[in-house]
Amino acid sequence: AWVGLLAILVYSPIGWNFYLGQYYVFLLFLLTLAVYCFERRRASTGGFLCGATFGLKVYGAPFLLYCTAKRDWKAVGGFLLAVAVSVLTAIALFGWADVQFFAAHILSRALDSGTIDPYNSGNQTLTTLFRQLFISDPDLNPHPLWSAPYLAFFLQALTTLSVLLVALLAFVRQPGKGVSYDFSWFTVAVLLVSTNTATYTFVLLFLPLMVWFRNASLARRILLVG
Repeated sequence: AWVGLLAILVYSPIGWNFYLGQYYVFLLFLLTLAVYCFERRRASTGGFLCGATFGLKVYGAPFLLYCTAKRDWKAVGGFLLAVAVSVLTAIALFGWADVQFFAAHILSRALDSGTIDPYNSGNQTLTTLFRQLFISDPDLNPHPLWSAPYLAFFLQALTTLSVLLVALLAFVRQPGKGVSYDFSWFTVAVLLVSTNTATYTFVLLFLPLMVWFRNASLARRILLVG
């Protein structure tokens, strides 16, 4: 009943996934399957699924840090194997020249939010916030709070590293919470520092919500629904 209720409440990101032809529902499936494998001590398979997620979307890259912080070398190996398979598949489909161009130009811009309007408040990311506050643009942002581009780039790097490190240190210092609990919080951290988000992106939060639901009291479940 709770799963059905949450699925109804997140109809917007799920609906936009199918309406726009996105595949975040499939990424949700891969991450859920990864948690399933980690809980059953199939670390290599879980790491491979995380690596496959990275092969499809850059959101999966930080999960290599997760596996490394856990010192789960089988998971790290599975992750790297999936990345290698993804790269070889891309080369077979598109050719080496296109893959090299993507890595050198498109991917670097995507990591710096260059694939979207960096001042659009609809893109609810920390990068957009810092650009609106500190980087001026004659057309898109003529009146920032303070024209200090260096501060925007510094804060972007600082917050990205801080959020990921805090998430990693939290479960390293308290390993008794369980792998699914740690993985869920790290998923939230990854979405928080992402430079590109849209309505359909947040369907990935369905996984941590369901993990937290499992052993939560009724009051906490109501809070999570809110």
